[in-house]
Amino acid sequence: MPIITLGQDYIRLRSVLQALFNPNNCTAPIASIKSLLGHSETACELIWTKAHVGTDGNERADIYAKEATTKDHVDFHIGLSIKHIKAELAKAIKTEWQLQWSSSSKGRAVHELCRHVCSQRIHGSYFLNQIITGHEALASYQHKFFNSSPICSCGKEIEDRAHIIFKCESWTEIRGKYFPKNFTSRTLLQLLSQNKPELALNK
Repeated sequence: MPIITLGQDYIRLRSVLQALFNPNNCTAPIASIKSLLGHSETACELIWTKAHVGTDGNERADIYAKEATTKDHVDFHIGLSIKHIKAELAKAIKTEWQLQWSSSSKGRAVHELCRHVCSQRIHGSYFLNQIITGHEALASYQHKFFNSSPICSCGKEIEDRAHIIFKCESWTEIRGKYFPKNFTSRTLLQLLSQNKPELALNK
């Protein structure tokens, strides 16, 4: 336990002395001691002394330490570290992001496949990202902007991502080559999470 008094001061812990001379150490206890020393009108010499050598400063440190163990509660508060504050802020931001993402009426095509927010990059495929976001060059999407026909070139249904992945006859050969045999029993998310279906979408 460090003992700080004006004049000549004996410090029991070498780590405390090193912390006082470390300009990057901004923890509350060290900052408090630095402030006290900085505003002192009397020159102060800090001396590190080994434990249990009978010096007055060391003995006082032992007395104060023993007195502290008899207290019912801790009367010294150490402020939160910058790392802890950043972690809590990141957690709060992600929680709010998730709430907005789950309750929003926008981006539901993406929400269908990605229900949980994540700041990490998941996929880098240009074609796969088109399928996930719904911004693909399919007739149903083009119809929204250019009033063109939403019907697939096969002439059977509206051309959307579910149609080309699960039903369109134009994609039968590619599905047989890259998709698992039981692909019709799987969800779109399960298919997109596999490597081979992603290769098929890139064709």
